[in-house]
Amino acid sequence: MHKIFISYHHKNDQAYKNELIRLGKRFGVFLDKSVGSGEIPEYWNDQTIRKKFVTAI
Repeated sequence: MHKIFISYHHKNDQAYKNELIRLGKRFGVFLDKSVGSGEIPEYWNDQTIRKKFVTAI
């Protein structure tokens, strides 16, 4: 399975994200590895974020 990153605007595109997640669950075509608000401390640098989240995918 390939890794991809999808960026979206929460206010304008949340319905699209919800639909993608629904389709992913229904057809098993991808896993949602979204990071929620507050899961990344403000003081973490890019390297720490990649280490904690990107390599865990």
